[in-house]
Amino acid sequence: CIAVISDERLLEGNFGAAEGLSKEEVKRRWPEIIDSWYKPGLAMAQGFPGGESKAVFCSRVCSAFLKLTQRWQQKEPQAVYPVVAHGGTQMALLEQFGEPKRSYYEGQTQAGDGWKLVWENERLWIKGQLSFRRQQEKRGKR
Repeated sequence: CIAVISDERLLEGNFGAAEGLSKEEVKRRWPEIIDSWYKPGLAMAQGFPGGESKAVFCSRVCSAFLKLTQRWQQKEPQAVYPVVAHGGTQMALLEQFGEPKRSYYEGQTQAGDGWKLVWENERLWIKGQLSFRRQQEKRGKR
């Protein structure tokens, strides 16, 4: 039996007033914000009205992850704990804790893919990529 732990602190970033809008609509309403999201050094520095900046988002996610891993290590240090999270959450964790080092966007995967990581000495060691999407495609071909 596998226990499922849901933690809202690991949710994707809060895009505030931009939530649910198309990229075109966001660009029309807040061109200065969306344009800065893709510039090196400025990526997501400013959040949308009512939303989070990248710094606030990453701080929330990384703080929550550290607390969870400390709890897991106290409970059963050698156990395997799969973490299923949105891409932005994965990218924030890899930017902060990943080895070898990666920038935020270098942690990005395609939908349905993820990372095989080992948590050791407060670092996430990248051991490879996982593709749940490709596994589903293979099952469909049988």
